[in-house]
Amino acid sequence: MALAPGTSLQIRAASGAGKSTLVAFLAGLRGDYDGEILVDGRALTTFDVEAWAQWRRQAVSIVFQDLRLFPELSARAQVALVREVSGGAASELEARAAALGITAHLDRPVRQLSLGQMQRVAILRALARPYRWLLLDEPFSHLDRTNAAAAWELIHADATAKGAGLLVTGLDPQDFLRTTQTLTL
Repeated sequence: MALAPGTSLQIRAASGAGKSTLVAFLAGLRGDYDGEILVDGRALTTFDVEAWAQWRRQAVSIVFQDLRLFPELSARAQVALVREVSGGAASELEARAAALGITAHLDRPVRQLSLGQMQRVAILRALARPYRWLLLDEPFSHLDRTNAAAAWELIHADATAKGAGLLVTGLDPQDFLRTTQTLTL
């Protein structure tokens, strides 16, 4: 499998097939794999601490299946935190929150939000940082079709504007992803 910047790939597979594991490998959170994963011709196994730090800070952004939000922080604070660490732009938060229908929830601790609202906060956070690759691990699992389609439109527009590649995992076909290449396992 090969991905180039600016391309989108949807990986569909049953639970337990390794979708989240693949995302963890690409993010450098796990290294217990056989074979080779190359980034710009360089094997991930050759990354030192500084290369991993640079990769995670500037090149890759992730929406985790389990969201990995800080429960006591508001959506606004979650986004501010990643911007501070990675140097992302602050100016688009309000417009993105409006596109995702969560403007009214920006200042509430995420522990008070529904899973669907939390998932949209995780998407906001991922888009707030610079990236060449956006890894989305079941990013629509808690969203109805309308909210999922709106989230995809925002995600796709942002990645396209950045010339970034997208990797989306999921269990079921999402018809709004029809312009994305699909690999079913």
